[in-house]
Amino acid sequence: MKKLLVAAIVAAAFCGAPALAADLPVKAPAYKAPPPAALFSWTGWYGGLNAGWIDATGRVNTNATSLTFPSDPETTTSMAAAATSQLNNHPGGFLGGIQFGYNAQLSPTFVAGWETDIQGSSLRGNASTSNVLPTNTTSGPLTGLWTSNITASRGLDYLGTLRARIGVTTTPTFLLYATGGLAYGGVNSNTSMNLAFNGSGVPVQFTSGAFSGVRAGWTAGAGGEWVIAPNWTAKLEYLYYDLGSATYATGGYAIQTGPTSLPGSGLASIATSTTTHFTGNIVRVGLNYKFGDWGKAPVVSAKY
Repeated sequence: MKKLLVAAIVAAAFCGAPALAADLPVKAPAYKAPPPAALFSWTGWYGGLNAGWIDATGRVNTNATSLTFPSDPETTTSMAAAATSQLNNHPGGFLGGIQFGYNAQLSPTFVAGWETDIQGSSLRGNASTSNVLPTNTTSGPLTGLWTSNITASRGLDYLGTLRARIGVTTTPTFLLYATGGLAYGGVNSNTSMNLAFNGSGVPVQFTSGAFSGVRAGWTAGAGGEWVIAPNWTAKLEYLYYDLGSATYATGGYAIQTGPTSLPGSGLASIATSTTTHFTGNIVRVGLNYKFGDWGKAPVVSAKY
């Protein structure tokens, strides 16, 4: 009888165990969130290529200085006036080159940095003008004419800049920026001129001059830059540049009035020069590669 009682108790214990186990709390497996996508950071070094359009808007002025006057000073005065002019030539051309720079993302919104670039240019252009000025002759006041034909050209062989950039991110991958700083370039200009008198005894005279060298100035502009692929950005940029001016001698004219139909006697002479202003506009596109990591993912943790 005792053996039957023990067996019944053991059997009851085994049958009740699953029910008790079902009542025990079960710990859920830990959930680990997937890593978030890396966020682009503008901080870092970059380099790339650019190409675009450049024009020249500055003036080209020819000037004359009176040196000697004959007994009728009108001869020298009218010669100088005929050799003085302003030529409005606005040539354009292509440019292309490389850039290198550094950005620092100061906050999620603000980015600052610097950029240097250098590019070759096909900017070339020339302009011509003619002046007709009356002058005194032996036949009477203002009965003769001085006629001048002037041609001036200018060009830009290369242009480089060193600029600061500061901008705002309208989205994490789109930057609007302003930029400005130093500009320098290899410039050239030349002028040719002839002066003719419609009276007797004065041959047509020719003179010319040229300048070639490096000029430095400033540049300023704005642009937008987009992230187009991991570590790659594209930009559209406008710049105004001012490389200052250059003044160079272009010769002179001297006429002995005695044996001519010009009135009076004595030497009429002038010296001529040209002043060229090197200013203009640039519109270009660029492609940059950002060195280093694309960005760092923010730390996100989840506990359940």
